[in-house]
Amino acid sequence: MKKIQKIILFVVAAALVAGTIVILFYNNSTPVMYNKQLDLGNKYLEEQDYEQAKVAYEQAIEIDPMSTEAYIGLAETYIRMSEFDMALEIAKKGYELTSDERLAAYIEMLESGNISRSDGLEMKRTYYDENGAVMFWHEFTYDKENRKNSVSHYNASHNFVSSVELLYDNEGKPITSYTFSGNNGELTSYNLYYENGLLVSQISNGDEPRWMLYEYDGNGNTRKRINGYGKEMGDMTYCTSISIFEYNDENRRIKEDVFNNYNELMHSFTWEYDENGKTEKYSKYNSDGKLEWLQVYEGDVTYRYDGDSNLLEYSVSE
Repeated sequence: MKKIQKIILFVVAAALVAGTIVILFYNNSTPVMYNKQLDLGNKYLEEQDYEQAKVAYEQAIEIDPMSTEAYIGLAETYIRMSEFDMALEIAKKGYELTSDERLAAYIEMLESGNISRSDGLEMKRTYYDENGAVMFWHEFTYDKENRKNSVSHYNASHNFVSSVELLYDNEGKPITSYTFSGNNGELTSYNLYYENGLLVSQISNGDEPRWMLYEYDGNGNTRKRINGYGKEMGDMTYCTSISIFEYNDENRRIKEDVFNNYNELMHSFTWEYDENGKTEKYSKYNSDGKLEWLQVYEGDVTYRYDGDSNLLEYSVSE
């Protein structure tokens, strides 16, 4: 009987020792496993392998549900995949558990409708009327070189409207571009053409193409732009306007006078800059010199006013 008791005590002791070893091994290996997954997530995010980054960050969170860094990494991954609702869900979940203000900042940005990546590249920009109601928004994607490669237009009803693909030549110069209507966000795509490294013409896609021709000064600044329509690019019969540009001593554009085909001034644009060269104001005047509208740039917010200083709309770029 005593022999059996000794055997039982030995087995129990061995089990306790083994359990202690397992616990110690688990406790010692947990930080290693967590750091490995977090490092992998950061690596895959940098390499733009977003599916692998998701897996790594999710595993890091499974190991340590209180890891702010893993929640931030996962939210950032979803942002770069243009899955903004998922990014918001992750940021909220992480904030509920950690109360970390960095996640609160992500929540605020995502809920604002103006979203940028951690490296500053803009992913979504929303335009609002003077009452703060959404008018439309644009979403952007980027290629492996972090060049913008598409822009998509959504209306105020959250419906996709259209998109434009942005392409580049072998030297990295854009060969397609776009403009949009400030009233409804409608996109217009353009093909761009170069000579001696300078943009000399561009023509829009569509049944009735619109075209632009450019002339430059010795500093490479655009001095003249001719706008027209129709398939015969450069035919002055179909010229709609001619723009003449002026620059300051720092080669920053300060004025654009727009004339019709009869050399009559139609309207003018002016630019004003702060001491760092960043645009502060962008204005439009009619042919009599009366202000038609003014855009004011204050930090991340762009305000648009009419000639009587009434706010028309605004947009925010995070």
